[in-house]
Amino acid sequence: MTLTLQRTENAERAIRTDIETLSRQKRDLEVELRALGRDGLGEQLAEVEGQLGRIIDDPSLLQAIANAWAQLHPDQPQYERLYLKRDIYPLVDGKPAGDRETIELAVWDVE
Repeated sequence: MTLTLQRTENAERAIRTDIETLSRQKRDLEVELRALGRDGLGEQLAEVEGQLGRIIDDPSLLQAIANAWAQLHPDQPQYERLYLKRDIYPLVDGKPAGDRETIELAVWDVE
């Protein structure tokens, strides 16, 4: 096997692994946001995904989630702090291997 071919195959494997990792991260975010949906906020899933970069840059955008919760559930405990987190799972040959790592992307103290 030539060195060029070996590098190409390694790069392809790395790309496949990255795609699988991103897909898993997206699914984890969807699951967490759908948990909110059981309480009436699930429709915000696409909005949060679409605004992920903006929310990381400006965590105050999370205030909208707290506001929506307060309007929909005024008799329930209200959010005091919101976290946006990403779970990363190491993969070997496309399969989970090792412990999950959680990275905090944004935090907002609800006003």
